[in-house]
Formats: sequence, structure tokens, C-alpha cells
Amino acid sequence: MKDLPAHISRVPWRGGKTNRERFARARVDAEISSSLARAMRICEAVLVAAIVLLTLVLGVARGSAQAPMANSNVADSRLTVKIDTALWSDLRFWGKQISVETERGVVTLRGKVDSEETKNAAAEIVRRIEGITQVRNELEIVPHERRAEVDARDQAIARALEEQFKRDPQLQNAVIDARVDAGVVTLRGQVRSPAASSRAVELARAAPGVRSVKNELSSAQLTKPG
Repeated sequence: MKDLPAHISRVPWRGGKTNRERFARARVDAEISSSLARAMRICEAVLVAAIVLLTLVLGVARGSAQAPMANSNVADSRLTVKIDTALWSDLRFWGKQISVETERGVVTLRGKVDSEETKNAAAEIVRRIEGITQVRNELEIVPHERRAEVDARDQAIARALEEQFKRDPQLQNAVIDARVDAGVVTLRGQVRSPAASSRAVELARAAPGVRSVKNELSSAQLTKPG
């Protein structure tokens, strides 16, 4: 057999090296994409915190005359910002839309998560923040594969309740927010009287798809002008 020409025989075979290079490059690209995604999430969390803090500063400047109440509200709002930031920074809660409410150091978590483990993890993150006196974990567990279905049902319940409240004679001029999480309704807002509050709860419990109702409405008897 004749020897190959020198300019051909001295060229090394690079097939294996090319494949390894492609694999390494793909792995690096994936790591970069993951890092960028995490950085974007953290930036969004910081932006949200900055906006809330700016709102707090402006609110303090406007309401400095009401010192005792303002101080309590500011402290609670700062805790809420810290909690939101901590949850946003944890990839397990990205996109979970967890509602955080703080009142005198007592934190209430509402929303939907996909497992008991995730629910407990959220409460544990909150408990590690200084200034929290109690955590009320009202997160509902909804498997990921059922999330879209449950979200759509909750939205339909909330719309139906809004229409019922508007039409009911006892609830005229009432300001009611109905939050629905996996069929659990939380009523918040202001109504005219305890009777109106009871009426709102009655309507909510009778709505199709509602599993339970939590009443957090406040009522104040309106006085007629003399």
C-alpha cells in the first residue's frame, strides 16, 4: 500500500475532540443561562423591595403626625418587604404568587404551593426574619399539574362573588375583597354593620366550588347626619 501524501498523513483526527468541545460548550452555555435567570430574579426582587421602601418613606413623610399608628404600620411594612424579598430570592417560590400580610409582627401567608414541603419551607423562611412574632401559614397545596385548573376555578368564584355582593341590597356601599385559594375564600374590607358582614359570609358559603370562608371584614355602623 502506498503511503499517503505528507500533507494528508500529518493531519490529526479531531472528531472526538470536536464532540468533547461541543459538549463542554453546551454545558457552559446552560450554566450561564441558569446564572442569568437567577440574577434576573434577584434583580426583580430588589426592584420590588426598593419600590415598596420608597412608598414607605413617602408615607412616613406624609403621616408623621400619627406617630404611634404610623410606627406600627411602618414596622409591619418593612417586615413584609423583607419577607417578600426572602421568598423571591428562593427559587422554590418563584412564580408562586404568595400573599404576605403583616400586622403587629404577625405574618399571614396565603396562596398556593405544590407540596407540603414547600409550604413548610415558606413558613421556616419567615420565622428566621427578626421581628416576626407569629406565622399563620394558610398556604393551600395544589399539585403542579392541577394548578391551571384550580386557578381558573378560583378566578371564576371570585368574579361570581363580586357580582353577588354588588347586587345584594344589604351590601350596598360595602367594600369587599374576596380572595380565593383552592376554594378557600377570605373576605376582607369594610361593611356597614355586623349583619352585613354575616350576609357576605352567607353568600360566599353558598357559592358553588367554595370549600370554606374566612371572615376578616370590619364593620362600622354608619350614623345619619343630624
